[in-house]
Amino acid sequence: MEKQNHLASIVLLVALFFISQHSTAKGFNYPYAFISITGDPFSDKLNVKVDFGDNPEQIIEGEKLSEILSEKTSYASVLNYMSGLGFVLVETMVTTNQHNGNGGTSGFVFIMRKKG
Repeated sequence: MEKQNHLASIVLLVALFFISQHSTAKGFNYPYAFISITGDPFSDKLNVKVDFGDNPEQIIEGEKLSEILSEKTSYASVLNYMSGLGFVLVETMVTTNQHNGNGGTSGFVFIMRKKG
């Protein structure tokens, strides 16, 4: 009987180990994040939109994270927060807008990928 308990414990530990290796930081199990950031000219805060995908769960998680990241006041703090969730930067794009022939940088888009 004791041998069966040890065997069951070992099987359970191995299963938990493999599950934990496949789980993601803070519950985000999406491999890519598309993060659009623009500055608000009347505030120090950033306007951040996070896109994990188009299914309802991904949209909800993106909106929650957008609220958190919109409280940040620097681009680096957004990257550091996402790094803490297990994401790495893959690509950065600059967004510009034109008005009467004048254009300039209006924001950035960070494409991030989950580590591992």
